[in-house]
Amino acid sequence: MIHPVVLYHGETPWTTPLELTGQHGSAITNLHGATTDPFVTDLVYRLVDLRTIEPERLRVATRTLAYLITLRHVLRPFNPPVARMILRTIMNRSIEPTIRERLLKYLVDNTQDENTDTLLTEWERAGYTTRGGDIMTMAQELMRRGEVLGREEGREEATHDVARRMLEKGATVDFVVETTGLTAEQVSALLNGENKKRSSPG
Repeated sequence: MIHPVVLYHGETPWTTPLELTGQHGSAITNLHGATTDPFVTDLVYRLVDLRTIEPERLRVATRTLAYLITLRHVLRPFNPPVARMILRTIMNRSIEPTIRERLLKYLVDNTQDENTDTLLTEWERAGYTTRGGDIMTMAQELMRRGEVLGREEGREEATHDVARRMLEKGATVDFVVETTGLTAEQVSALLNGENKKRSSPG
């Protein structure tokens, strides 16, 4: 049995006919000029318009839900509560790390800058940066923004700032070295500076 389904998440309403024959006009002619309509079985597909479905109604498996939630929101502006819901869905422990990385990268690469800012804020606020390899995509985005800042205020200082933020959230020295390109000595110095700051009175 063939059950065609279209998942749509575009910015404008879906207006294409639901019958496949409606995609190419009415009668189709073969090489001999004869109409083939009597011999063509039409196929109607089911349209699932993610724009119009509230997240609470998406009762599907966890990984499928993560994909659908990502598609639903990637092209639409969202606020902090929505960002928290998106991250909570993607970061579910039952979802494989490679899938989490793929979805985070898709969001960062395709959503609006304002959405990415909101995601980064909620990402750090929720403490997801303590989960080892899962922070790579967001850390890379922080690095990209740090490089933009660096062109104006000094690239090295911007990179150090990103490294400090990662260390504050529990990232290991090795991970910060791999992500930022700083040396182990530079990262260790930053870590020691953070530790002294925490231990100083007042």
